[in-house]
Parts: sequence; C-alpha cells; structure tokens
Amino acid sequence: MTRHLLALALVLSACGGKISSDVTIDDTGTGGDGGGTADGGTGGDGGTGGDGGTGGDGGTSGTDADLDGWTVEAGDCNDADETVYPGAPDECYDGVDSNCEDDDDDDCDGDGYYPTDLGGDDCDDDDASVYPGASEERVDGQDNDCDDAVDEDAYCNVYAPMSNSSSSYRTYDTFFLDGMSYIEQDTLDGYSSAGSVTLTRTLDDGAGGGMTIKESWDCDGSGQVTVDGYSVATMGFDLASVTFTAPSIRALPQELMVEGSKWDIAYDANDPTSGTLWTVSGTATVLAEDNITTVAGIFATMPVQVVYSVTDYSGYFGDRTGTVTWYIAPGLGVVYSEDILSDGTVAETRELNSYGGFFAMDPSDFGG
Repeated sequence: MTRHLLALALVLSACGGKISSDVTIDDTGTGGDGGGTADGGTGGDGGTGGDGGTGGDGGTSGTDADLDGWTVEAGDCNDADETVYPGAPDECYDGVDSNCEDDDDDDCDGDGYYPTDLGGDDCDDDDASVYPGASEERVDGQDNDCDDAVDEDAYCNVYAPMSNSSSSYRTYDTFFLDGMSYIEQDTLDGYSSAGSVTLTRTLDDGAGGGMTIKESWDCDGSGQVTVDGYSVATMGFDLASVTFTAPSIRALPQELMVEGSKWDIAYDANDPTSGTLWTVSGTATVLAEDNITTVAGIFATMPVQVVYSVTDYSGYFGDRTGTVTWYIAPGLGVVYSEDILSDGTVAETRELNSYGGFFAMDPSDFGG
C-alpha cells in the first residue's frame, strides 16, 4: 500500500495534479486622575483636578500658571494653556504640541512621511509600518508601501501567494484514485525576497498513516511561478527526492493570467537512484473566471486547466493521460482541484476546508 500511495503521489505531483498554490498569514492615555497634587503648583486647591496631568512628577514645586498640574520646571511647554502638558492628548494636524514632545504634528505616526491629504505620500498616517518604500514581504492584507498593490513582495504573483508568515496555512479534504482520503495541510517555509519557498504538504489519513511532500517553488522577477521538484517521506522515512529537468510553470506573470492564455509544460522527473521516473508533457489554459463553493466559503477564481500526458519508466503505474483543473482564488491559491483521467476516472480531488494568513481577492482587481 505504501508503495502504491507513493507512486500515486509522485505522479500526481509531477503532472500538476497536487498543486497547493502558494503556489498556501497585526492614546495616549494621560493617566487617570493625575491632575493637581496637594503641594503641586501655586497652592490653593492644587490644580484643576480631573484629567489634568499624568500624575507623579507633574506636581513638583515651581510655576504652574494655567493650573493644569504641571509646572514649567517639570516640562509644561505652554503654561498659558491648561490642555498642554507632558502626556496630554495630542491631536494631529492642529499645529499644537499638546504633549510637549516636540514631535512633527503633520506626521501622526512618526514614520517620517506626511499624509496624502497634506500633500505628502503616506497613504496611512496612523500606521508607522505604512509609508512609501516599506516592506511588503509580510502577508497582512495592507498596501504597506503605498503603491496601490497589496502584499506583492510576499505573493510575487497573487495567483500563487508565497507567504512568509508562520501562521499561514491551507487545509484540504483530499481524495485519491485508490479510495484513500486525507486531511491535507499546506504550509510554507523559507520564503525569501528572491521568491523561493518550500511548500510542505502534510497528508493525514486519520489512522496513523499518511505522507509528507515538500515542493520547491520559485517566482522570478517577472512574476512567473514554477515548481522545480519535490521530496516524499512517510513515517519518518525519506522515500524519494525528485528533480525536474525543466521548471514546471504553475502561473504566468500576473498581467498574463487572463482568459485564453496558454503555456506548455514539459520535463523529465528524475530520481538520483532510479534515474528518469517519467516524462510529463501538457498544455495549460486559463479559463473564464468562475465562482467556486467549498467548505471554506465561496470564492471568485481564475481556473487553469492542464491537459497532460505521462510516460512512465518506473513501472509503478503505467502511462496515463488526463486533465487537471486548478481553481485559483487570487491572494489565496487553489481552493479546489480535480484530476480526471482520459477514461473518465477521477484520479484526485482537493477541496479547501480552512485557511489562515492569506487574503482572498477578487480576480477582477488583479488584471495587471
């Protein structure tokens, strides 16, 4: 049985039937009642009370003409205004340094950039992690660098998101030709700004069996996404390490992922011990946008259909032809896939049942 499952896993992964499109994700209170201490200022009732100061060091002896509980000697930078003192609420853009911190009143989040409505180019002046040139390598669903694109460095291509977030995952109900069913969880490790990632697919049959498949994904400077090989292990034993003689394209650059686009897939799958295991050839076509309902929800998807042929040199399963369709939700990846052999037999289905760390997007927002 292990040999049979291994053979099936290898060929399906090699011909593109088991894709996991990752191609598979964060006021200053002023202090409660710190206004006016007993000996805090000019005598009398010790200040105006209420929400005057932040307490503690505001009531040292000295000059407190506005009776806000803070003396000039203790840091009150405007002793003629009781709303100005260290730790006071400081409204942005009003030209008043209410908290006496001498900060830039027109840069509310302190990231060094002015907001767009004041003629600057900071698209979110309430978030210090958002400014022109900020990193987009973390999947957070925000336009951190203010270029009107979301998480582009982490995704590289929204049709094959390659998150570097340790919390990002996708979980599938996976069914194979031999009748076996698995809960499959996909995670990503080792993401780099160069666009490389290891996709780990852990399949659990619920009875102590299963396998782990690690796929090597790359996204080049143009946004084209490829898989270069994979390894398979079960019960702690490494079973195979397969490399492709040519990258297997899983997604074209983002602007080319439109209905009618095509590309060819052609490579030999080699094992260092056994040599060439099989040869894969096929043609992928981008289909019309389609809404898909899964356990995880309803998703707008860009389907990709691959008509493939496999010539087997290993003796595991024999030659085969078929069609695999990946339903890709931009920003999330494959939410459903189906591999049907040329005789009508369903070789594999995968249905998304949960996910985290990704942000599904409408494909109409990402035409280029």
